[in-house]
Amino acid sequence: MDNATAFRSEEMSVLLEKWNTHPFYKAVYRASGNGIVERHHRTIKSIAERGRVTPLDAVFWYNMSRRSGQDESTIPQRSVHRYTWRHPEVEPHLRRDDAPSGRGMLTVGDEVWVKPPDSRCTSQWSRGRVSKVNSSNNVEVDGMPRHVFDVRRVVSAEAGTELTSDDPVLSEQGQRAQRQRRFPAWARDYVM
Repeated sequence: MDNATAFRSEEMSVLLEKWNTHPFYKAVYRASGNGIVERHHRTIKSIAERGRVTPLDAVFWYNMSRRSGQDESTIPQRSVHRYTWRHPEVEPHLRRDDAPSGRGMLTVGDEVWVKPPDSRCTSQWSRGRVSKVNSSNNVEVDGMPRHVFDVRRVVSAEAGTELTSDDPVLSEQGQRAQRQRRFPAWARDYVM
């Protein structure tokens, strides 16, 4: 049984005595020293002690170092993750000034479409304006912080690139054209 107070109460002991049963309580988990977790724990503690580094650094080096000579396939993080970790001493962090500014980056003053909360595929997005860029994936739209996944830049048609009704994308009503259906061969004889 568990060591909770409910199992050590007077009522429980009366019930067990009535059923002529003796309680058997589990001991608290104690590391026996032969499990995988205990081995890793001992290894990381010894790495931290010998290298005079923090346990966090010891875990990092334990996951980054090879287990068998020069064999790259024995690095633990490569067997778990599909991507390679960036080594902090070899490839230092990018500063915000060095970050690539691609097409998708929003700037202050950009007009954007804002996804409403609890939206569905038929919900209409409202318009807003970026008032502050907090990070590469977080912007403020009209004072409200938003993730960039919930924001789309408003694309305005430039001069000379406007879509006309002759374009196949638009129909007479200004909507996308329906899919062209091809009737089956057996239906050619019928008037539809």
